[in-house]
Amino acid sequence: MNKSELRKTARTLKKTLDFNKISKAVCKNISTLDEYKKSVSVMLYHALADEIPLEALINGSEKRFSFPAVEGDYIFPREHNLSEKIGKFGITEPTGNVLSKSEIDLVVVPGVMFGFDMGRLGRGKGFYDRFLSDFKGIKLGVCPDILISDLVFSEKHDVKMDIKADNKG
Repeated sequence: MNKSELRKTARTLKKTLDFNKISKAVCKNISTLDEYKKSVSVMLYHALADEIPLEALINGSEKRFSFPAVEGDYIFPREHNLSEKIGKFGITEPTGNVLSKSEIDLVVVPGVMFGFDMGRLGRGKGFYDRFLSDFKGIKLGVCPDILISDLVFSEKHDVKMDIKADNKG
């Protein structure tokens, strides 16, 4: 299967999932990871309709959170604040200060699918691959467990994750 066919398969499978239920399990599991506990600054993402929401991680946390904001062909981490706007592709973005990658300890990255080798199948635009290509912190992949497959393959430009949060709760 090529990447386009894998994305189509993932879209079909995602229609059967309860993302609110998965979100609770994933947030619980992320909060127990040593890599998350040790992190001071964490970049999350605002979920699209077919992604796992993670905003529950923010509630009561002392961590410094940021979210990606798209400018041109790149994403930049913007500090989480109460002011947001709808950015490119209809994704909610904070309007806070842009942070340097070096200020972030852990990036939580959504995936359409993941391989067992932590290779990530994204949406095909390369935003996260460009951002993560020189990122020195921990890369944590997130997708429903049903979308982890040995069919996902990595290409030279694809950035693999360091760890994945599962949704067993």
